[in-house]
Amino acid sequence: MVIAGSTALDKMIVPGYKLGLQAVDPAITMDFRVIGNWYDANKAADLANSMIDSGVDVIATIAGGANQGVINACRERGKYVLYFDSNELAMAPGVIVGCGLLYQEKLVSEVLKEAIQGKVPYGEARIVTAEQGYVDFVDDDPLYIKSVAADVREAMDIVVRKIRSGELRLAAPEL
Repeated sequence: MVIAGSTALDKMIVPGYKLGLQAVDPAITMDFRVIGNWYDANKAADLANSMIDSGVDVIATIAGGANQGVINACRERGKYVLYFDSNELAMAPGVIVGCGLLYQEKLVSEVLKEAIQGKVPYGEARIVTAEQGYVDFVDDDPLYIKSVAADVREAMDIVVRKIRSGELRLAAPEL
């Protein structure tokens, strides 16, 4: 995994990725790298290439503009990318093989409406979930279907349905 910065990401997202990896195969390990910014695609490519050199096949990237470095390194070396925030499968078909979706605009709209009505509790954080429609996974895009083997998609479908229904939840740690 290549990320722009740590704290929230390494406390909230990394544990979920590790659990997912272990569910697939307890022998899978996670290589975790931090760029330190959201824009340095060259540094991201260097990190990705170093990971690939050490045997990594799939890199999840949460690094803003620096994502391009990871995508390019994986494209050049025949490896795969998991993307975060939006459906970007078309950006690098066959390289980006999975996308997590965040519906931040939904929460912003709701909070703005509450603010206009004077109903936003001051200093209170909200933890939102896939079950509530704030987080999802791309599973219906033809590029996903083409890029990911049927048996993997079927296994993912079971997990994603459980996440969407609230049957499968990860505890949100304190930041």
